[in-house]
Amino acid sequence: MKLHLFSCLNNIGVSTMTNARLFRNLTFLVLSLLFAVDVFAQTEETTPLTNGVVFYSPCEHTAAEEGLYVPHRIPAIVKTRDGVICFADRRYAGGDVGQNKTDITIDLSWGSIETPWSNGTNGNRIDLMMRKSYDGGQTWTGDKRIVQGTDTYGYGDIAVVADWENPENILIMCAAGEESFHTSHGEYRILWTNNPASFLGTHRITSNDAGNTWTDHGAVTDAIYSAVGSDCDGAFFSSGKIYQSKTLKVGSHYRLYAALCTKVNNSDAAPALLGKTTYSVVLYSDDFGVTWNRLGGRAVTKGDEAKCEELPNGNVVVSSRTEGGRLFNIYNFTTKPTKDNPAGAGSWGTATEGIDANDQGTNGELLLIKAVGKDGEGLYALQSMPAGPSSGGTGRSNLAIFYKKIGDEDGNAIGDNYTNPATFASGWEEAIRVSNTTSAYSSMAMLDEKTIGFVYEEDYIGLGAGAYDIKFKKFSIEEIVEPGSMLKTMAQSDCENYSWATFFFDQNMTLPEGVTAYVATEIVDRTITIKAIGNVVPENTPVILIDRQDRPTIYLTYGGTFDESRRPETNGLVGATEKIEITDNNYKNYYVVGHGSRHVGLYYPSNRGIASGLAYYPLTSLQAQGVSGKSSYGFVFDDSGTTGISSANADGAHKIDAYYTLSGQAVEQPLHKGVYIKNGKKVIIK
Repeated sequence: MKLHLFSCLNNIGVSTMTNARLFRNLTFLVLSLLFAVDVFAQTEETTPLTNGVVFYSPCEHTAAEEGLYVPHRIPAIVKTRDGVICFADRRYAGGDVGQNKTDITIDLSWGSIETPWSNGTNGNRIDLMMRKSYDGGQTWTGDKRIVQGTDTYGYGDIAVVADWENPENILIMCAAGEESFHTSHGEYRILWTNNPASFLGTHRITSNDAGNTWTDHGAVTDAIYSAVGSDCDGAFFSSGKIYQSKTLKVGSHYRLYAALCTKVNNSDAAPALLGKTTYSVVLYSDDFGVTWNRLGGRAVTKGDEAKCEELPNGNVVVSSRTEGGRLFNIYNFTTKPTKDNPAGAGSWGTATEGIDANDQGTNGELLLIKAVGKDGEGLYALQSMPAGPSSGGTGRSNLAIFYKKIGDEDGNAIGDNYTNPATFASGWEEAIRVSNTTSAYSSMAMLDEKTIGFVYEEDYIGLGAGAYDIKFKKFSIEEIVEPGSMLKTMAQSDCENYSWATFFFDQNMTLPEGVTAYVATEIVDRTITIKAIGNVVPENTPVILIDRQDRPTIYLTYGGTFDESRRPETNGLVGATEKIEITDNNYKNYYVVGHGSRHVGLYYPSNRGIASGLAYYPLTSLQAQGVSGKSSYGFVFDDSGTTGISSANADGAHKIDAYYTLSGQAVEQPLHKGVYIKNGKKVIIK
């Protein structure tokens, strides 16, 4: 098992709490409809993005053309002919398509009610946005709009594929219109000002130049609802990947498979949105999305947003979100599709729940890869979704990638994994923990034969219907299918030239060479003494990690024996077992490792909170030593000689009069406040 934890400076940095006040005073501008076709070339300037952030949350991202803070959600990713594109919804009112109409009521036989998301301020505008990288995700272009909504019409939930034969050709299927999925209807009549009732729509959007320009072909709603079935009252393509077959070509293009979330309303229940019954269906297209047909009947009864992949024997597996895990099903072909009989023949099995996770139900990605992993060479199935428990405003946290081996090195099925949904659903393990804080939707794609590009939502902010940072990360296949280590992101300091992080976990973990764990033992004169305890972090022990090689990430290995003789009697640090929400009223009760204007130390946390799996220094630890709370505290190392800092210069000669930084650099006189080494002793410059 692997975990992937993040301790970024936006979680541990200094805060003045201005963002929290800013959120309460946001105003939004509603603009009229302008269909935009954005054109840019590879020569356009690209910039690095700190901590992998691709689209920013409201506290960090300013929409330049409007000068407003705008939330983003629903990531997607696609590998193109010349790079990789990440997508997201720009949601001016915060909600899904159709969720922010004004003056909405549902007219029922027994009376009318207002829908719970009625919002008279922000309208219904959602734009589809993208950023592109030409160097594997190291740098990215600025925001580019694919299509722009209006105060009454929005676009959202991008499902995307690039034609593997001609990867400059990209297809997007997305939800669109004025109606939401919940109020999209058959027998209930939805009324609002100057707007007739309608279904949630679908648009088809394409690019034939690897995403430089886009064409919106308009609504294809009728065709999609006809393909789904006559009893359908609402449908949309699940955001993320549309799968393209590598072997089946019975039309102009290799076949596409896409999973949709659909619903029928229960006429005996009221209101309509509470009486809906959702289910997952799979559509296929043999002409790159121009026309679609349904694969068999309902793939997952009581299913939701789902993803699908083609198995090596030609069958199709679908994975649907559900509370507490995933629902898996397999379509078994009894007659393979041909040009004369494109539908073939077959049927869906019985959907079976798999993956044990404490999640409320979240859209994730299903991906099949060939790899050499812990269980040997073969075909591995990957599934991304939050591991839980419920946390924050969305009830989603601890995004992870789960895995299982389903085929051998020749692609042959292990057991009946290619035909039996119950077998496919069993035996999943958590491979890597991508986030240890609030986190939700995710999507992934192969960038090359050894690298996975991963986009995901992290750090929930309760603005409207919710917003996140949309982030991009790269993982090697080995990181995922060779479990045994934990990836930890370190926060660099440009003064001590080390990388710092905090850590707390319920198992012993061994640190890599060059990384030391510290605990906080005492406080004197606004400096907190930290003492090294070695390269094994004992279970349930909050620590500060310091990496003298200044690496952005480190790997911790599960297990290891802790030398109990090195455990100090006191440790003022406390581990966060779940995310701690920070407000204007409680932020002075906590201190986190951060980088101030002069040095790394303990500071008040930002309003983004303290994520689970991190460590902090509580005000109560100060009060227990009779110390009143200040705004910040510096660090001083214990005099045990375990800091790894030498006062020798490069040629080994001892320079008596020199000061040395904690990274071993000699200076004539300290230029900044902080901790230095002189004549083999630590000196604090204030």
